[in-house]
Amino acid sequence: MTSLNPLIAAICAVLVLSQLVSGKVWAQAPRQANLPPSQTRPQDSAQAALKAGNPQRALEIADTALKTFPNDAQLRFIRAVSLNLLGRLPEAEAAFAELTVEYPELPEPYNNLAVVRAAQGKLDLARVALEDAIRAVPDYPVAHENLGDIHAQLAARSYLNAQRLDPGSKTIPSKLKLVSQVAAQPATAPAAARPANAPAAAQPATAPVAAQPATAPAASRLPAPQGE
Repeated sequence: MTSLNPLIAAICAVLVLSQLVSGKVWAQAPRQANLPPSQTRPQDSAQAALKAGNPQRALEIADTALKTFPNDAQLRFIRAVSLNLLGRLPEAEAAFAELTVEYPELPEPYNNLAVVRAAQGKLDLARVALEDAIRAVPDYPVAHENLGDIHAQLAARSYLNAQRLDPGSKTIPSKLKLVSQVAAQPATAPAAARPANAPAAAQPATAPVAAQPATAPAASRLPAPQGE
């Protein structure tokens, strides 16, 4: 399995953050209303670093701020996204998993957890995370799309194994071709966003999606299946 397209991953990471500023979405966000006008919130600084394509700087800002606001969900989410973009997938997986435990009602952490797991080839665990996201919010479109991609990749994996065991099969090649086309087909438009202060979903590059912008977060897509 290939890794997520770096550019797509970066875009998805930036998109997911704007919605997280809302206290309605992240109830545990710290109260910093008393900051002087000239002082920038660490969440904003970290998000700006991500938008500038500097996940290392975003991670440093988040880590420093979390020493003062250890329960800030937005900072923790930014930290997890930064770890993902830096390729520190096991750490990103652990960070998103912690958020799913503390915020089981939110689909975004589950969805991003699935994306990180899929990037590591953990398709079965990615499927479980997406099913959890759908249980949390049944009408979360990105999780449904990503779950379809996961099922397509799982099917492709099974067909590849079947083909290896039965190279002469006349039915397997056409099935493998079909599911591979589905799994590798990029989305043609961003996933539908949820109302006003509700989270949305993210876009793929031939893989599941991780989260969206401006009025809602998006999601990352899964990598296309590869022959073994």
